[in-house]
Amino acid sequence: MKIAIPLLGKDMSSPVNDRFGRAEIFVIFDTSTTSFEIIDNSDNKSLQQGAGTQTAEFIIKKNVNVLLANNVGPKALKVLELANVKVFRVPEGTTAEQALNLYNEGKLLLS
Repeated sequence: MKIAIPLLGKDMSSPVNDRFGRAEIFVIFDTSTTSFEIIDNSDNKSLQQGAGTQTAEFIIKKNVNVLLANNVGPKALKVLELANVKVFRVPEGTTAEQALNLYNEGKLLLS
């Protein structure tokens, strides 16, 4: 399973970005290998409109099953739901590592 998280930095200790569509960096954690990949979303970040839906499509193309984020707009959320990506809300100020731990402990709610 692959889990995507928008970040403010470039490693697992970075805070979760509160802007999904305009997040420049995402981490994708692969639970089967316990490895992670940092991916660049700067092309979608700079769009004048549609950044959320384009970022959702970008995440879907990476075969992501779960998204952990602070906030996802309604249009992007709909795109993710149609692709069966489960979106869980992460508390503000949470790091990527903390978000994964909260998810694994079943402490996050679906958006």
